[in-house]
Amino acid sequence: MRIFLFFILSIASCIASTVNLSLTTEAPKVAPNEEFTVAANFDIPQGAYIYGKTPGETGLPTKLEWMLPQGFEKISEIWQAPEEKTEEGLKALIYKGNMQVLAKFKAGKDFSKPQDIILKASWLKCSGMCMPESKTAEIKIEPAANSLNFPLFAILGAFLGGMILNLMPCVFPVIGLKILSFANDAQKTRKTALVNAAFYSIGIIASFCALAGILTWLKRLGSSLGWGFQLQEPLFVAFLILLFFAMGLAFAGVFELGASFSSLGNLASKKDGKGAAFFSGVLAVLVASPCTAPFMGSALGIALASDASIIATFLIFVSIGLGMAFPYVLLSAVPQLARRIPKPGAWMETFKQFLSFPLFATAIWLIWVFLKERNADALMQMLFSALILAFALWIFGKYSPPANSGKKRMFAFASLVVLGALSIALAVKSSTFKLPEVAAQAQNASIESQIEELRKSGKIVYADFTASWCITCIANKKAVLHSKKIEEFFKENNVAVLTFDWTNKNAQIGEFLKKFGRSGVPFNIVYPADLKKEPVILPEILTQNAVIDAIDKAKN
Repeated sequence: MRIFLFFILSIASCIASTVNLSLTTEAPKVAPNEEFTVAANFDIPQGAYIYGKTPGETGLPTKLEWMLPQGFEKISEIWQAPEEKTEEGLKALIYKGNMQVLAKFKAGKDFSKPQDIILKASWLKCSGMCMPESKTAEIKIEPAANSLNFPLFAILGAFLGGMILNLMPCVFPVIGLKILSFANDAQKTRKTALVNAAFYSIGIIASFCALAGILTWLKRLGSSLGWGFQLQEPLFVAFLILLFFAMGLAFAGVFELGASFSSLGNLASKKDGKGAAFFSGVLAVLVASPCTAPFMGSALGIALASDASIIATFLIFVSIGLGMAFPYVLLSAVPQLARRIPKPGAWMETFKQFLSFPLFATAIWLIWVFLKERNADALMQMLFSALILAFALWIFGKYSPPANSGKKRMFAFASLVVLGALSIALAVKSSTFKLPEVAAQAQNASIESQIEELRKSGKIVYADFTASWCITCIANKKAVLHSKKIEEFFKENNVAVLTFDWTNKNAQIGEFLKKFGRSGVPFNIVYPADLKKEPVILPEILTQNAVIDAIDKAKN
């Protein structure tokens, strides 16, 4: 009788505590042809478990059957890693507590009305005894608003962001060049000033279009890239180090570049400086692009999204260029503003020498970025490359002026060619060194699993996505994240901080950012300890109050 009663109670217990199934998504609105993720959430009762997709040597597999609207397609399905359990000498793969399966879908090209995604799931639930269960869950997917509204908004944001770029420290050395240029142009005709401003603008816009073209091409090849990707290439960083180091030496008076500094190696025309204006625009984009993400996050997110059209991508990048060039065009077009610039004089030489210091500072920052991407041996070789270049430029500056004899001038040019080639060869070789071991290991780390493991242990997780070449990221750390107030607040509230460094290429980080519509860093997000609660996304430029408010929201 007792055995029978125990049997009845066991059955009743199994029936009363079934597994709950629900669907959630982080994409409230989905555009046609857009990829999005739906999570199948299994809430398993305490003391019970279900088997995995592959159950192991015993049990029955958990099966999922997705029913999609017409035109939709499933791209991938990621299952949470199961636990191992031994049952009478047999190994089984099981799940306990909360389990999640992430399914990635692509909306149909004609998606315009709300549609339901339905999941039919079946599993074997065990708790003392095992019983098969099955449930159905559904979720409604809403279409995004008219897609034309997003590019228009993004274009305006890109234009304003381009204007703001002129105030960023990345661009300061190039702004100095333009101040000198406008001081000269102010004494010329209005037509000359307008032509130079036009060529400067063309240089900026052409560079942004080139970047857009490269990104579009790489996206089609399947690369997971974000904004600032060029500074993830050590060879490109090495080139910039030598360039800014040489520019600093020129401004300090070690050698003369010719028509003007902004000619970048006598590329300028001696009459009107069109080449100088164009290539100074190119240089401005090379050093400014990592600074753009904080001010144009949504615009760049749309441009770099996998489903963004080529036209929308180029429109946004052109808008960034127009915004960046606008202040200079305005100065050239309005004589009253141009006249406020001081007349050429001795101050220009002093100012030029002063500008050598921010140029050297930029080179030092790039050296630090290079070290993060490679190692100390590579850095030592890179520094010798810069030293050889400095020696070559010193010889060139001392013996190339017309006052010297022909032999001395020939020696100066030959030394520049030979030593310059040796410097470049060393720089190229230094960029081929292996990644630091820590960075190589980070390539294989699972972002989601690290976050989930800490959340399961009862911690709030603060995830900081950063990069050494991101000036805003560095400012966020100095002013907020590494402040005594925030560090103590994190300790008091049981907050675990995870840092994901995007200095080097990392496809996982790129894909993770895409889930939140972001294409660059900084990106900061807070995950509550409760796995059922949604994360809190912080603004790109952090404040202490913003961080505290996000943690408080995650606690409640």
